[in-house]
Amino acid sequence: FLDDKLKVVVQLINSDTGFHLFSRNFEIDVTSTGDMQREVTELVVANLKLAVDTRTLDAGTYSTVVGSRDAYLLYMLGREAANRPVSRANLDEAIDYFNKALEIDADYPAAYAGLCGAHVTMYELVKDAASIADAEAACAAALTVAPRLPVVLNNVGRLYRQTGKLDDAERVYLDALAANERDAVAMRGLAVIRRSQQRYEEAEDLMRRAIELQPGNWGANNSLGNLNFLMCQFANAASEYRRVLFLYPDNFLTLGNLASTSLMAGKFAHSRDALQ
Repeated sequence: FLDDKLKVVVQLINSDTGFHLFSRNFEIDVTSTGDMQREVTELVVANLKLAVDTRTLDAGTYSTVVGSRDAYLLYMLGREAANRPVSRANLDEAIDYFNKALEIDADYPAAYAGLCGAHVTMYELVKDAASIADAEAACAAALTVAPRLPVVLNNVGRLYRQTGKLDDAERVYLDALAANERDAVAMRGLAVIRRSQQRYEEAEDLMRRAIELQPGNWGANNSLGNLNFLMCQFANAASEYRRVLFLYPDNFLTLGNLASTSLMAGKFAHSRDALQ
């Protein structure tokens, strides 16, 4: 930030050679971030092709040519809405964008996966069984089209976790990590399973590695805070929750977590402030 201006640098780098494929600077008024987001997304889409493991796909059911740019833009808008702090409004918006992407490209596996994940989160929020049914249908469609795409595996893993199929969830997360050992989302999912197995040191190690790979992902810090809370390490938990609030000051879920942690640590004034 500089005054009321936001400056963003977008670079696309070949990870094998280290060469820059393109670079561009954006500087806009902070009230126009939506316009900048669309422009950045269009720029990246124009220079990027989504890689899919064609060895595992039936060429008769899914083309190696990814769907239209419009479908991809809608998918990315859905991801952005789904990654905000959890609320019914944000999830409804994400689901709407994913469905609109599928109206354009009915065989878009990432959009099905995003839809599955959004419905799982909706179930976590409102506990409506219909959301699980919707998630199962979306994940089934994603698996039919692209069974080894990482975004598909990770959302299928979330669905399995939520429905108590922990062995199946562990299997798909390990498959995702076998395909990409730096998959931070799969690390977080596997860490949650390790936490449920009371393998706390492994869970903490996985979460910290995920944070290193995605330092701006508030969900990873929140998960680590939850683990620390479970282990009665309240000062460490509060530290992780404050990192989340640095990224999202109005994240009501994390404010609630911080209030609970502060209460357990005897920091009553801090707990009151977080609740207020």
